[in-house]
Amino acid sequence: MNGPYQTGDIYKCSLSRRTNGNGCSKLNLGRISLTNVSERKDKMRLGMTLTSNPQDKSFVACGPLWSYECGSSYYSTGICSRVNESFKFSRTIAPAFQSKPQIISPDVETYMDIVIVLDGSNSIYPWYEVQAFLINILQKFYIGPGQIQVGVVQYGGRRGAKKVMIVITDGESHDSPDLKQAIEDSEKDGITRYAIA
Repeated sequence: MNGPYQTGDIYKCSLSRRTNGNGCSKLNLGRISLTNVSERKDKMRLGMTLTSNPQDKSFVACGPLWSYECGSSYYSTGICSRVNESFKFSRTIAPAFQSKPQIISPDVETYMDIVIVLDGSNSIYPWYEVQAFLINILQKFYIGPGQIQVGVVQYGGRRGAKKVMIVITDGESHDSPDLKQAIEDSEKDGITRYAIA
């Protein structure tokens, strides 16, 4: 459990004195954090993933439900601690963490252009459910001055921005011969695509 946040933890136990929990000491890895990050550590399940390195006798313990805040959303990317041979904390590892995708200026590496493409055919119904779904998606983005900006644009994309295209469709295609070329063009332009049916 490990305190009010119930982060989980790792214990070092002596195999020769293992009666009634004696001979165990907590490593306090639940205290690990990333600096300058608004995080959510409650019930992050530290120790759910545990792997050792036989070469230097170190190990890595991970909490897969560690989350960080970005705008109004939390992203559970997980966080890990490396522990050395002497059972001392070595360093924090968060390989899936990305800095907040702010749209501020071209010199910020993580800013992105997001385009939502709607299937305009009459096969998508009822339309009010699609509208509710889109409203739900847009509420997840942090929209405002200096952040994500919303508008109707021709999708050229800003120089250096990550390009994301979200396609809302029922999956029924009437122009499948064009699909191969469309995918190749998207790949060439570095566009990450999500299809939501």
